[in-house]
Amino acid sequence: MSARPGWRLSLPRFFARHASSKSEPPKSVVNFRNMQRRRGGTFRTDVRVERKTKGTALHPDTLRQHMFATSKRISEIVRQESDANARFKKSETLLLERMAEWRTLARRIRFHHKSRTPLTPQHGAAAWNHVILLAIRAASPTAAWHLFCDMKRQGIRPTARTYAGFFQALGEQAHTSQREILGLASWSERLSKLYEGLEQLHKEAAAQTCMHDALSPHQVAQQRVLHELEKDPASIVTAFRHYISLLCTLGRYEEALQVFDHLCPDGYPATQDDMPRLPRKHFATVPMYTSFLRDLGLCCMPMPKKQQLIREVWRRWQSDIAMALRRGAPPLLDETAVKTLVWTLGMGQPRTCVQDICHLLGTYMGVSFRSFTDSQVHPVPKPNVHWKDAALLVDVLVFFDQQGAYSQLIDCYTHAHNEAAHGLDPSTVPKAAALYQKAALHVST
Repeated sequence: MSARPGWRLSLPRFFARHASSKSEPPKSVVNFRNMQRRRGGTFRTDVRVERKTKGTALHPDTLRQHMFATSKRISEIVRQESDANARFKKSETLLLERMAEWRTLARRIRFHHKSRTPLTPQHGAAAWNHVILLAIRAASPTAAWHLFCDMKRQGIRPTARTYAGFFQALGEQAHTSQREILGLASWSERLSKLYEGLEQLHKEAAAQTCMHDALSPHQVAQQRVLHELEKDPASIVTAFRHYISLLCTLGRYEEALQVFDHLCPDGYPATQDDMPRLPRKHFATVPMYTSFLRDLGLCCMPMPKKQQLIREVWRRWQSDIAMALRRGAPPLLDETAVKTLVWTLGMGQPRTCVQDICHLLGTYMGVSFRSFTDSQVHPVPKPNVHWKDAALLVDVLVFFDQQGAYSQLIDCYTHAHNEAAHGLDPSTVPKAAALYQKAALHVST
């Protein structure tokens, strides 16, 4: 029986072609068993070959992990690059590439789960916020604005942290050469739009707080993620505080005062208006008052106007302190707040500056001044501010030394010495001891 022509020549070619495949691992269980049949062996059961699937397991949580990985890679770029402009460019390129990958992955997940519900990339807000801050710190506020607009076009809603970081970074740049750019009419309009977006979040957060008690536990669990991403009261308050600071830095102190009046209106109205808002306790805080007074002290305005505004804000602060004491809460003061008040109330050397500072220290720290009668100073029952900060003690003593109020200086030093068990011993602070000796010498002579 004659062989087919060319058969003998094709066998070497066949074995030469498949000779290397014998040493390679099988691609699947089926190929492994076929190889055993060709070799005439028996089936082995101690060999396990992983079966390849057509696609990896897809789950909506994969999208969240994808955006978290994007934020991590942006942080790595920031650590590796020292140039601010290079950080921004590389981070922006990476962010846009990862957003394209996210949309491809989202389409696959929707097809895999046969879902018609659109997937939102809201978890990517942190990465966009980071890149926006990098743009501002690279002296490109206009690029940051375009990124902010692109962020909304991508379907990511700006969160309270977006506005807080935006205003804080702009405030830092306003102290440099960017102040002229931020003072343009175009940027005035942009800041107004940013404030409108923040105010919208404020209204939604207030409405969410009011209806939170009426929701079922299942509905509360569903809205918890959205509440953390978009309606964080602490971040909203921080965003308002940085916006007020930015307005004061730009010299727009009247607008800053209007925003502050909107958050902490003068007095306590019996009826609220129709617009929902967060409770006053969120805004009438030590950081808010301290920051606003510091910004007013640094703002460029006529000195009489500055003194009027500072004492107006301090009057409201005292009203909120009185309300806190009625609720049994500690006074809204700390060491930094007292230092700021000493600096701002004594600004411009007004006639009543020494009296104001003595009233402040006597009422909220319990310092007994010999020149004051009991009817003028009513100390709080339990003051929460003590002489624990050496800088605070030195600032107060320097203030009285500059004003020539040596008896008040001695009273403060003596009070700190008597309260050494609860805080700081003034004799251990060289500058405080030197000022005390100087004051004692002037009083004795």
